[in-house]
Amino acid sequence: MEGLTPFQRVLEARREQYNARFRMARHRNRSLSPADVLAHLHTRVGPVVAAAGGDPVEVTDALVELSFAAAERDALSSPVFDVLPALAGFVGAAPRRVPAAVFNAALHLADADLAGWLRTLGTLGRLIAPSAPDRLLAAGAVAAWRHGLARLRASALTAAAGLAPDLRAVALGVSSPVSDAALAALAADPWAEPNARGAVAVRAVRRVGAFTGFGGRFRRPPVVQAVGGRWFAVADQTWELVADRFGAALLPVPGLPPGPPGVPELSLRPGGLVVDDAGPGGALALPELASATSVAGHGGTLAVTTAYSHAVVFVARTT
Repeated sequence: MEGLTPFQRVLEARREQYNARFRMARHRNRSLSPADVLAHLHTRVGPVVAAAGGDPVEVTDALVELSFAAAERDALSSPVFDVLPALAGFVGAAPRRVPAAVFNAALHLADADLAGWLRTLGTLGRLIAPSAPDRLLAAGAVAAWRHGLARLRASALTAAAGLAPDLRAVALGVSSPVSDAALAALAADPWAEPNARGAVAVRAVRRVGAFTGFGGRFRRPPVVQAVGGRWFAVADQTWELVADRFGAALLPVPGLPPGPPGVPELSLRPGGLVVDDAGPGGALALPELASATSVAGHGGTLAVTTAYSHAVVFVARTT
């Protein structure tokens, strides 16, 4: 075994174990090719092990297991394996946690801005010491929120509170440090831009949902409701609407939960005029909302559906 790299030595020593794992993956993905897996291990995993430091056995085990999990999903070509060399030091420090967390996040970001998130993660990796994998994962969660995973909003805000202002800025995609006050403003207004300096106004902020024939979730136009500070759309089934400045998601739920109805600070007037009843946002004319079929509000946000669309339109008082 002279002349072999530490990675190759581990592959040789654990050949039977890895072959058994391959057979399991092949059972779950019949199209899996031994040649493809071997090429993947040598070209995309080996360099990470070489650069990671730490225990090569533990690092190799973790990355081989991740590779087989990806292979079962027919995802050996995932761009996650392209970013891992830049995060090699973090992989060496936490071989089980870091690669798995990056891969799992990428699965959720597949319908959002995955490429943008991976670029941001690479940038964060250059700013954070490899001995601090928890900090990388926290910053990565904030970046995943910013790149489209609106469902991470609450946990991302908590994670951001533990980061330095300059790391918050990178994760949130702004050029100046994000202070505690600016982070509090983001927490208070789901539609606010980080470090926003603009005037408060009523704005159309997001459209969520589409007809199933166009790749959406709604077979018929939904009815929107606000319950307990959360948003729901009811069509053939009930969906929770999770939406903010960075993204949106429709999550199937058994039905409307108990809770008080929303208390809106905006109102929809005839002709599609949205008015800030509290005053500072003024008004916004949106003629498409003249045909409203349901209206729900909570705080400074109004959600509206119309007779001619399968989307829920969000209008808000924001910067």
